[in-house]
Amino acid sequence: AECPNYKVNEFFNWLRYIWKHAWDLGPTVSADEQTCSMQGQSIYKTRCGKFKRIGDGIQTDAIADDGYTFDFYFRNEPVAKKWISAGLSPMHARLLHMFEIFLDLY
Repeated sequence: AECPNYKVNEFFNWLRYIWKHAWDLGPTVSADEQTCSMQGQSIYKTRCGKFKRIGDGIQTDAIADDGYTFDFYFRNEPVAKKWISAGLSPMHARLLHMFEIFLDLY
């Protein structure tokens, strides 16, 4: 399936590449969600609760270290079928995809 972020996917791929080479991970990393704030209309836009300051935006799952994003995977991007066919949820498939790449680097 084509990535729904096709207009900016090349930029996102560059960020994924350069961030991995610009930051050495420490002994502890975390996996968490991040929201990229946006004002426009999109079917991928998520409401983040009426009491959160971030507002609405597109959500990603990310690997971070000491406050810096090391890798990210937008929730609207297709996930690897091998993880889904193994019975994992889309969130776990995204995280395992990122950790798999992370292990290749170290």
